[in-house]
Amino acid sequence: MNILLLNPPGYDHKFFIREGRCNQEQGVWGTIWPPITLATSAAMLENKGYFVDVLDCSAQKTSLDHLLHSVRRNTYQLIIWTVGTPSIKKDLELADKIKQIKPEIRTAIVGTHATALPDDCLINTAGLDFVIRNEPEETILALTECISLNKSIKEVSGISYKTQNGKVIHNIQRSFIKDLDSLPFPAWHYLDLNNYKLPLIGKKFVILSPVRGCPFSCIFCTAQSYYGKQLRKRSPERMIDEIIHNYKTYNVDHFFIWADTFTADKKYVMKFCQLIIEKKLRIKWTCNSRVDTVSEVLLNIMAKAGCWMISYGIESGNQHILDAIQKKLH
Repeated sequence: MNILLLNPPGYDHKFFIREGRCNQEQGVWGTIWPPITLATSAAMLENKGYFVDVLDCSAQKTSLDHLLHSVRRNTYQLIIWTVGTPSIKKDLELADKIKQIKPEIRTAIVGTHATALPDDCLINTAGLDFVIRNEPEETILALTECISLNKSIKEVSGISYKTQNGKVIHNIQRSFIKDLDSLPFPAWHYLDLNNYKLPLIGKKFVILSPVRGCPFSCIFCTAQSYYGKQLRKRSPERMIDEIIHNYKTYNVDHFFIWADTFTADKKYVMKFCQLIIEKKLRIKWTCNSRVDTVSEVLLNIMAKAGCWMISYGIESGNQHILDAIQKKLH
């Protein structure tokens, strides 16, 4: 079975990051991120013997016409793509365009927008077959196996779909992945990593995802709807193994540590940094944080371990606004 995983094309000279809660235009951060959800899903599918292509149209500046030409000349049975709120109209239109070319291809989308509004996505998009809700990797694999083995879609937890009469069905929720160490390293070999350069320094980079879930309840954020409230952590040792793997396999020594709040568990970050220092890994990395989850001691060891930039979610300098959005900063 052949599967295409993709980040859709941009439009009007705009290109988008569609990764978890982060749905934004390229210019906001200065670069497109490597699509870690697609790369991890590709590794899982590859390990099961499926044929996979990964296409990041935004990073490669692939046009819609070029993408559709690729769909015509390949034998994909399933195409899955990420969607985001800023580009949702164009993202959903892609399903109808694919069906116009090859009606037999099954289509599915992932993302926080689709998770929050699966009915809207399905009802308003005739060519869309499935919405994959919440954390997507295990559901992508389960859906692929179901289609390839011609099993009943009712058996796949974590998806929504339409019946022949147009009724939207929501299968039971899939549990969050308990053992994140069980996930394979992202299959970055499906992508040209030279398309991804860090802002300010212009170095090639990939994403590391050590932590999922966010214990904070800011009302403007979709993080909890995707990865839940509970912090789930990969072991620091597994993270070090991935760093070494990425360096040896892809010659990458710059990383964006992607977590909703990487420093929510200070002891975890301390252990991670200590291992980097002990193993003398000469890497550079950046991360996200909150101003109330760091300390001088923590920041010092992070710097020694190679951290050179932190993106803080400050949101506002007005305490009334911070209180209203439940940021809980004082």
